[in-house]
Amino acid sequence: MPVAHTARGLQQVPQLGPAGPGGGGKALPPSKQRKKSLPVDRNSDEYRQRRERNNMAVKNSLLKSKQKAQDTLQRQ
Repeated sequence: MPVAHTARGLQQVPQLGPAGPGGGGKALPPSKQRKKSLPVDRNSDEYRQRRERNNMAVKNSLLKSKQKAQDTLQRQ
């Protein structure tokens, strides 16, 4: 358990951990809550467009990550 130094001496500081599966934690903002999944029509144009955008985002993210790693290696 961490110990905090005060003018009077040492004081125990409680360690806060993540809430268990039973809840009791803070409510998540709507952007972090899980949405109930609806049946997906994998042949729809909307689905294909979303998948294509997601695939491009993943590709760009991986490229950025690789570039960052290369830059870090070159600086060392």
